[in-house]
Amino acid sequence: MKDTSSIEDQVTSTLKRHSLRSTPVRRGVLELAYAKRVALSSSEFESATRADRITVYRTLRTYESAGIFHRVQDMSGVDKYALCGGNCSAQGHQHTHAHFHCTSCKETSCLKEVNVVSQVLPQGYQINESNLTYTGIC
Repeated sequence: MKDTSSIEDQVTSTLKRHSLRSTPVRRGVLELAYAKRVALSSSEFESATRADRITVYRTLRTYESAGIFHRVQDMSGVDKYALCGGNCSAQGHQHTHAHFHCTSCKETSCLKEVNVVSQVLPQGYQINESNLTYTGIC
């Protein structure tokens, strides 16, 4: 069982660090993300927080813009959101890890220990972000 006071402390700290107002929906979305530690879809956040679709969508976009969440597309094309590491900010995301989508349990996880190898691109191309997702069974 997760230590809820630890999650509450993480939520409070995250909101303060990013100078974001604490609202019930913002807290609920972050609490779920810290508790689950996997990428979740907006509908999963909606169900868990019992908030309306627009409020959850705005919260996810705010967290993505602030460098708290990053977006991951699983193999079905559904956008999911996962907690960023310490290197992300409002100025940009610094993700070099792969993701894993389990075809059995349908969870998508960050594989922070699996770095995405930089590819050499032709002259004139610049990578802003890359996304590598493995599929299989966890």
